[in-house]
Amino acid sequence: MYRADAGVGSVGLRPYVVYGPGRDGGLTAAPTLAIAAAARGEAYRVPFGGRCQLQLARDAAATFVAAARSGHGGASVFNLGGPASSMEDLVEAIEAAEPAARGLVTFDDAVQLPFPPELEAGELDEVTGALPPTPLTEGVRETLEHYRSRPGSDSLSSRP
Repeated sequence: MYRADAGVGSVGLRPYVVYGPGRDGGLTAAPTLAIAAAARGEAYRVPFGGRCQLQLARDAAATFVAAARSGHGGASVFNLGGPASSMEDLVEAIEAAEPAARGLVTFDDAVQLPFPPELEAGELDEVTGALPPTPLTEGVRETLEHYRSRPGSDSLSSRP
């Protein structure tokens, strides 16, 4: 209605499970917390299992920025999209990036997020341009390196 009344376009974005530096609060921050725990050599149990779209925080931020700069004249809402991964995929990526963490990160496959495992992005690329997602293995490795470079940090976020 605002678009119709005021002529101002908007783009709404719905991320799924965002992980990486800066994403450290709420239930779906568990993948980030698991990676940070692995970087410290500590055990962590992700409180859910199943499949979902894991979106690196840097990628989600780039999509928000691209949408804000797009000049989109409509009033649209999009899911961020991307490939779905299982919590087993996450654990495997953590262990590949940090072999010493083998067996430290587990998940509760009996608990599933109450959403479909994968949501289509629709025509988002037409608004933002193609922004390919960072592969899970690369995003996990980058996130592990981030937390390794900040030993003893009181906060999981990338803020100073």
